[in-house]
Amino acid sequence: MSDTVATTFSGRDLELELIDPDGERLVRLFRRPGGDWEPPSVEYRNLRVDPPAGHKGRFAVLYTGNTLPTVAIECGILRADTGDRYTWATDLADQYRVARYSFSAPGLFIPIDGRNRNVLGLSGGQRRFAGYEPFQFVSLQLFERF
Repeated sequence: MSDTVATTFSGRDLELELIDPDGERLVRLFRRPGGDWEPPSVEYRNLRVDPPAGHKGRFAVLYTGNTLPTVAIECGILRADTGDRYTWATDLADQYRVARYSFSAPGLFIPIDGRNRNVLGLSGGQRRFAGYEPFQFVSLQLFERF
């Protein structure tokens, strides 16, 4: 395991987010058939909180956001320049489909940002130049423990 990741943390130190049934809507953009719900193939599990190398088959992440603009930015469809002017890449947007999700039961999320970033060993200098690897190891730890 990477030495850039906190290997010990207490669950009681983590901030959690509780989502009420029908209280929060999530949105996802996807390109491949079944991508609205089916996990991606193991070779495509390479993003920020996907499993680290050697563990790609353990779990998959359904990347979502709270708003369509949020996920459009993540997918490179909506772009902002240094003057805070936005452009929409229609040709790229045409490749995606939109899925929206609501909760029929309460949901529990463990954010890896905010205050949890320090608890999980993911703040500033602790992960400098390490790319996604520290986040991926933390996601594996959270998956295995909770």
